[in-house]
Amino acid sequence: QQRQVRAKKAAGAIVTFEDHVAYTDTPRRKILHDLRRRVLSLDDRLQQSEQCTHGQRIAYKIPGGKIFLEVKVQKAAIVLHLADGGYPDPASIADNIPPSHGWRQLKKRITILSEADLQAAMPFIEAAYRARP
Repeated sequence: QQRQVRAKKAAGAIVTFEDHVAYTDTPRRKILHDLRRRVLSLDDRLQQSEQCTHGQRIAYKIPGGKIFLEVKVQKAAIVLHLADGGYPDPASIADNIPPSHGWRQLKKRITILSEADLQAAMPFIEAAYRARP
């Protein structure tokens, strides 16, 4: 049987998308794959800019620009930190990230627990991409 989560990667070891998938719980794995597919479909060049890091983070950078989306993979949630693309939020699904937190161009936070949450978050991601922070 394949080991679900590695204890800890050695310093300097390459972290992959699949490492992050293995870290989260089973219900979030499909959502994480779907999120990645949808983000990469925004621009063919985003695949080269995808950065998987230690700390269960996946960053997406606009080619030649700044990060517009960071995905924090947690055990039972997926948290998006994204640029403010100006998308209207009447349902208040996005929280403002205070400037004191030092997230620079990443101004909004959305927590994804379900496929419905991902569906609701996609217009915010698309707007963050188009805004080109």
